[in-house]
Amino acid sequence: MIIRVTIFSLLLWLAWAGAALAQSPVITVTITSADTAPGEFFLTPAGSPFRFASTRTAVLINNHGTVTWQQEHEWIDFKRQLNFYTVIDLVNARALAMDGRFSVVDEWQAVGYNIDVHEFQLLPNGDVWYLIYNPRAPTPAEISAGVAPTATVISSMVQAQDAEKNVFFEWTDLDHLPITGTLIADLGESFVDAYHANSIDFDFDGHVLVSFRNSCSVVKINRFTGAVIWRLGGIDSDFTGNVNFCTQHDFRPATLSRFSNNLEQAYYTVFDNTGARGLKIELNQVSMVATETMAYTNNLPIYAFATGSTQELENGNVLVSWGTNPNLGPDFGEPVSRVAFTEFTADGRKAFEAEIGSYDFSYRVYKFKPLSIYWLPALWK
Repeated sequence: MIIRVTIFSLLLWLAWAGAALAQSPVITVTITSADTAPGEFFLTPAGSPFRFASTRTAVLINNHGTVTWQQEHEWIDFKRQLNFYTVIDLVNARALAMDGRFSVVDEWQAVGYNIDVHEFQLLPNGDVWYLIYNPRAPTPAEISAGVAPTATVISSMVQAQDAEKNVFFEWTDLDHLPITGTLIADLGESFVDAYHANSIDFDFDGHVLVSFRNSCSVVKINRFTGAVIWRLGGIDSDFTGNVNFCTQHDFRPATLSRFSNNLEQAYYTVFDNTGARGLKIELNQVSMVATETMAYTNNLPIYAFATGSTQELENGNVLVSWGTNPNLGPDFGEPVSRVAFTEFTADGRKAFEAEIGSYDFSYRVYKFKPLSIYWLPALWK
């Protein structure tokens, strides 16, 4: 009986795989090598508000360039966290945690607002952190700064829930940062998105790191008091040094020097959209000096208007997603190339590269080891 069930399961999977993979997004692998890190690539190819493409699809690709799993879903921020796959469900404004068979085991919604699409973090103690975009009328101080009284101001918020789903942290950008700190938003427009938060992570000391695209800055926030600890980049950076980025995405802690326990030699990654490059940065939070230690660029033309990511992998490789490059070119015209993501060795050689056709692009691209043999049907569950 066990043998019959196993054979039937395999045949069922083969039938499913043949149908599913035939509908896969147009992903073309242009470079493969033996230098790739272990794991599979996590993507959510789709179009953009500027140029629609195919239905959004969650995809896993292995180091040989084979699509090993895919399913059409209005999901974004697809990644592995702890022993779960997590996504943000665009249709229902919720974050989902799934097991190795992609069965939903938990979900979260923002309290009092809609959860934003940009980030969801699940911590080992059961806490979750996410972003919120809150449209509201301008305050008198914002009107005095040049915002029209009839304008809509978009506040970026950080909210966190504990394991019982009680909110224990809430932080709003414009309560702590001046609206004049924007470098991208026009205060005279009808919609003013001064900061535009697009990633959350946690520094080596546990405090919160938030990337703000429209101020070209990263802000470190005290996770207990909400006080701003420092700002990197933008108009009022607390750091000196040679680090420059703008309209950036995906700021992450990477490694802490084994010779340092006080953040004197800590490394971070970020995707610099304006420079179309993945960056590795050293921050000395004692001397407050920021140093660019490595830039990962492409020999192909790249135009990264939005999105993108940079991830340091377990073998030292660095995975760079080129954001909207396959979807948009300059002035929202035709793409200048179709390259979607590249895995580099630590010294900058290409170990893997793929293009996405049909005007699709992926919000981010991550690489993780899969949870389990996710492709076998769970008939015995």
